[in-house]
Amino acid sequence: MNKKAHEINGEDEEFLKLLEDGVRKVLKSKDARPSDRMAAIQAGAKLLAIRHKIGGGDEKGFFD
Repeated sequence: MNKKAHEINGEDEEFLKLLEDGVRKVLKSKDARPSDRMAAIQAGAKLLAIRHKIGGGDEKGFFD
């Protein structure tokens, strides 16, 4: 079973960048509360997982 990585089209890439910029903005903000920062970190981790999944990062086994 040899799958190719999914490609991110322009609209999807633009949307992911918008979300990532929002996460960065919250993390850089001096006025952000700790709860806001934690929510941004959680959202950022989910975005990284989505980008990894779209990029085909799970195509190989764990030890490959």
